[in-house]
Amino acid sequence: MSCLTNPTMMSTNPNFKAGLLSIITALSLPFLTTQQAAASSYQQVYDVVFNNSLNPETEADNQQAKQERAVYQSGQLPAYQVTSSKFTKAVREQLATRTEQTLNQDVDYYDRLDKLVHSNGICMAGTWEMTEDVKNSDGQSYTGMFAKEAKSLFIGRLSVALSDTKQGEYQAFGMAGKIFGTDKANANVTTENFFVADVLTGAKRDSVYDAPMTNNPKVGFRFNVISLGLKIGPIFRKADKEATMRPVDGIAAMGINANNKTIGNEEKAGVVSPKYMMIAPVKPVNHVITPGIDFRNEFALTPEEKARGITRDFEVYVSDTANKPEDSGWQHIGHIKADKTAVSYGCDRQLHFAHPKAS
Repeated sequence: MSCLTNPTMMSTNPNFKAGLLSIITALSLPFLTTQQAAASSYQQVYDVVFNNSLNPETEADNQQAKQERAVYQSGQLPAYQVTSSKFTKAVREQLATRTEQTLNQDVDYYDRLDKLVHSNGICMAGTWEMTEDVKNSDGQSYTGMFAKEAKSLFIGRLSVALSDTKQGEYQAFGMAGKIFGTDKANANVTTENFFVADVLTGAKRDSVYDAPMTNNPKVGFRFNVISLGLKIGPIFRKADKEATMRPVDGIAAMGINANNKTIGNEEKAGVVSPKYMMIAPVKPVNHVITPGIDFRNEFALTPEEKARGITRDFEVYVSDTANKPEDSGWQHIGHIKADKTAVSYGCDRQLHFAHPKAS
């Protein structure tokens, strides 16, 4: 039996799995224009996402940006179509170049950045806060932004792979987070970023709040993403040997020493990090499931909720052994609270999350 018709064989194919994981990471890469400074303040990034503060420099980009911005300004949700046919040989060659760049660049935004697979998303702003003193199996407390009472300003983006934005479709949810390591909005810092997802090939769920996401997500199986996974998998595996997992040790190194990050298996003194992280969305009180709703509308804070101080929350769990949501061994360590949400041009076309490299 061909691996193309055997779900088990396909899910263990390294190129296929790497390609699917790059759906939540590498495919936010091309196409990039002018690079911004590596160090940014929370306020600068916030303004890009929520206040449309950054305009593309080239006239060609500006014309396309005007057309796309008009959709956002009209109050409509953009509906970017994502298909395997987009990934021609020329696009894959550009993707290879951009993959190398994004694994080595700490840049928070660009003049223009086309997210090729996770094109449709919603951004949030708020705080990252650790409330528990969680230890590893050796009795060592996790460090940095995993340490108890660690608190930081936070900007994140929740999205789906491909074009499946509505409840009832096979949705592959992913989330990227940007931790600033400070509560000072105007401090220029190098941010730390993370990537989590639920099922890479998608699953039918009643709500976006039913999708806990980890940094080592399930693959699943779905025929209409086989071609895409096989096309892009080899590209990402060439750039990063551990392409099927996004490490979180950079979060544990924040505030310890700028040069004290864990790279690959090389341990740096003073950094104690979990191997796995799970981000679980919290369903709002009295939430009503609406069949066929777009996940962006479901997640967005309404004016009434904002007036009442309601936030969109995620619980944060860590582990050195558990890596799937249903596994035992997860320890609750803190939460993310977002008091601002928006679907914007800056969110979908300019915000960038540097990709933590495992090797």
